[in-house]
Amino acid sequence: MNNDEKIRDSNFELMRMVAMFGIVIHHLLISGADVCGYKTAYVYEESGIFGVLLNSLVVGGVDLFILLTGFFGIKKKRLSKIVKLNMDTIICSLATVFMVVAFFGQKVSLSDIVSNSYFLKNWYTTHYIILILISPLLERTLENIQVRELRNYIIILAIVNIGFGYIFKLVNVDGYNYVNFIFLYFCGRYLNLSIDQRWFEKLKKAAPIIVVLDVAFMTVGFIFYQSYGTDVSSIRFWSYNSPWVITLALAVFIIFTSIKIRSRNINYMAKGVYYIFLLHTTPVILPFVNNLTSELYLKYSYLGVLLMSVIMYVINIILGVLFYKISSSVTEIIMKLVEKILPGQRIF
Repeated sequence: MNNDEKIRDSNFELMRMVAMFGIVIHHLLISGADVCGYKTAYVYEESGIFGVLLNSLVVGGVDLFILLTGFFGIKKKRLSKIVKLNMDTIICSLATVFMVVAFFGQKVSLSDIVSNSYFLKNWYTTHYIILILISPLLERTLENIQVRELRNYIIILAIVNIGFGYIFKLVNVDGYNYVNFIFLYFCGRYLNLSIDQRWFEKLKKAAPIIVVLDVAFMTVGFIFYQSYGTDVSSIRFWSYNSPWVITLALAVFIIFTSIKIRSRNINYMAKGVYYIFLLHTTPVILPFVNNLTSELYLKYSYLGVLLMSVIMYVINIILGVLFYKISSSVTEIIMKLVEKILPGQRIF
């Protein structure tokens, strides 16, 4: 048997790695370099167009992760996933506390350590846990569902998520919550059920063009709004439930479905992807990341931001692979104890 046949497909693992690199760049652009108007007002003469263009290209990273979750579904070991997410948060929080103490000489109190390790401090982890909790309901709805029926459900959810949410600002203003996650979860399953359809093959060819047009639309649109004095906040313009960010994520996802690649190295390194997110967003490390990025941007412009992104990504994914092993081992021990206390639990 060919060795490649023993290796599972790596296209989605590669997508996760690329998406996370985009998330890192996104965070450094909006909070460190502060060139897209999230923290302070955007000034074209000072920040130019490149930061807006780059942010428009990478802003769909979070939506990509949820599409992938929906594509495969959350069907088993739900309690184990929740426990592991909390262990991931604690491990990365303790690691970042060590970093700021050892490398920056920061004094950290016990209350800071506890606060830094609290999963509710991280919006993504909190709402992903909510998604896991309600996944039995979602999977029951999606079980043996027909594509046409699922399409109707997605239209209803789009009305709620995008219409009443993004447009009318009633239930879900910016997509930073489980309401948007549910919508994307259903979209991901729709892509899974449609992947062998003839129209999907045509869409694969059109997806790169859609990405280019969508990024161009967001770039020009944002600068147009800012130039003509329209009061639109950056977090609203690039909301995760905005039609253009969702379209970007869908198009990028479709591109990766057509990539044929199998790599042990990619599959192995992808285990550390989520830890990249945690290691640069804990409350204790975030100020240092933003300050260092700001200094690099002032000295080297966007080259400094990209350099910071690469260095932080490489270091954190290496640490992430190590932390994955630790977290998985601890989670396994905890789940064995839970099984003894609650034998035969079925829902999770």
